[in-house]
Amino acid sequence: MRHWFLEGVKKSPHAPAGQAKVPAPDWTGRTCGTVLVSMLLAVAPVAADINPDKDMLAGWSVLDARAVALLREAGFRAVFVPFGSDGDAASFARACREGGLVPVAEIAGATEEAALRKGIDSAAAAGFAGVAFDALPSEQATRAVAAERKDLVSFVFLKPEQVHWRIEPAHAVLREGRWPGMQPPDPSVASATESFWVDANSFVAGWLGGVHPERAALLGYRPDESAGVSKSRAIHLDSLELVLADAFAGGGNAILYFPEIHQKAILEGKQQALETWRSLADTTGFLKEHLPVFRSPAASRVAVAAGTFEQSGELLNMMYRRNVSPAVFPAASLPEWQPGRSRVLVAANIPTPGEAGRRRALDFARSGGQVMAAPA
Repeated sequence: MRHWFLEGVKKSPHAPAGQAKVPAPDWTGRTCGTVLVSMLLAVAPVAADINPDKDMLAGWSVLDARAVALLREAGFRAVFVPFGSDGDAASFARACREGGLVPVAEIAGATEEAALRKGIDSAAAAGFAGVAFDALPSEQATRAVAAERKDLVSFVFLKPEQVHWRIEPAHAVLREGRWPGMQPPDPSVASATESFWVDANSFVAGWLGGVHPERAALLGYRPDESAGVSKSRAIHLDSLELVLADAFAGGGNAILYFPEIHQKAILEGKQQALETWRSLADTTGFLKEHLPVFRSPAASRVAVAAGTFEQSGELLNMMYRRNVSPAVFPAASLPEWQPGRSRVLVAANIPTPGEAGRRRALDFARSGGQVMAAPA
């Protein structure tokens, strides 16, 4: 028996009782009531307190101040903006602060500490309350830079192989995922199935929350080629809310990066775009209202001892695809067996566990559980 596992609670409860609901938006236009709300929001200072486990986060690139009220009405707390040194970014950041959104500057292309520090300082001077950037080549350098500006909330984009890095006080964002929706089969590529392939990311959030239960399982993939969106692929408007629903179903959250074509359609008031926006607002409201349910421990009778994303990602993908939705625990530190928690423990394609892990797997089997083990 080469493998192992099992624990009880994956995440602690988060949502405070009596959490305020997002008010129903007025979709008829910018009425006096909407103007009054905007004025009230402008008076109140916006603290850069972002909870990536429950707050709705948007990625927005069209720097038009009209987007601020729309994003707030749809339930978003913060907006990630591509940062440049021009005045447009500073003006948009000011509009966000006045409108009740936390503006976060995304600093791209900085691979050295000095360049990253300069970008962060420039973003702070432009009025941004937070910054987001790709991890530097080393964990130590990334953590050092993230800790320097305590007046800013920081997000660090990590690759799957970097996800174990300790980069506190910054929030970790996993840059991994496929844009949700149906993918037609490519006749030039051999496949195990002839059916249409539906991309989803609940398993990514489930894996991340399982191996790192101490922090929010936050995804940060974009509608680009790395997420399976080719230049010729049209992204359906109704796939936007799937990004959030998909992540929440796996126990996590996601930064919703809006395709630019959809941003413009929403700002221009196109009918289909506004209908989609109403639906998105309903979805964010539903996810917030039922947050305790999405953050409760997995009730599945199947548990998976997970290794790295490369080792366990495909296995979890297949399980979620078949509606197994297993409880996920880190293979390197299997918890003590709790009777009645799960009936099956899957320990496949992971390194041989240590003595404690082997003992706990045996205890699980002796208690009547089934252990499905396969070599790495």
